[in-house]
Amino acid sequence: MPVTDAIDEQVRKVLAREGVRGMVPIVQASGHDLTERELQLVPWQRSARPNGKWRLPETPVPTDMVQRMHAGLPPVIRRTARERYKVLIDRLVADGMKTYRAYGYPVWPKSVQDDLKALGWKEGDPRFYDQVEALARKYIEEGANKQREKDAKVTSREWHGHLSA
Repeated sequence: MPVTDAIDEQVRKVLAREGVRGMVPIVQASGHDLTERELQLVPWQRSARPNGKWRLPETPVPTDMVQRMHAGLPPVIRRTARERYKVLIDRLVADGMKTYRAYGYPVWPKSVQDDLKALGWKEGDPRFYDQVEALARKYIEEGANKQREKDAKVTSREWHGHLSA
């Protein structure tokens, strides 16, 4: 049985046996290759920052642990701007169609109606798809402007090596 499986089993046993509220199981690794490990239950306040300090330089993360963490994750799906626009249109159409079918004109929530008024639309206007396109364009432009402002304030690149927009 690998060391990590043995520790996982040990953690399950300790939690089942003691089940202490506010306590967190941690594993202390020692030795020159970090193979000597000891399981402890500590208060949750001490679990991440023992002695009030982060001890990251002292405890290197083994590469196999990082690989196991990333192995179960789904792949990152990046949508193009056109795909984001289409999803937004589809959601707005689905929301607005409920009232459009019932009344002959879309009845939007107050926040959306305020946005439409700012764009020059009158309440009760039956041109549903034109309203949806105007709203989608407004929301996409607002999102792009917010992202551009956020990226302008970033002093370094994100973890994946490029800006988020």
